[in-house]
Amino acid sequence: MGQLKQRPPEHYQDLDLENRVCRYLESQHFPSFKKLSIDAEQGCVTVSGTVCSFYERQVAVSSCQQVAGVLKLIDQILVDELLRQHS
Repeated sequence: MGQLKQRPPEHYQDLDLENRVCRYLESQHFPSFKKLSIDAEQGCVTVSGTVCSFYERQVAVSSCQQVAGVLKLIDQILVDELLRQHS
């Protein structure tokens, strides 16, 4: 997952939500999830990056939606099946 962002104290809830989403994605054990970026702002979570298959994309989106505090999810995940060949 991406580097931790520096945020002012009033945005600590956003940072906490980002961290919880990242940890939950990591628990799903898909290597491509480690390359996803998570950004949260007042309960709206944007997930972006590239995965190897449509199935992985579905799992990532579903996983993000299961995290407490995610009120809205913006899915910017791309599927690049060529990544599977290089894994």
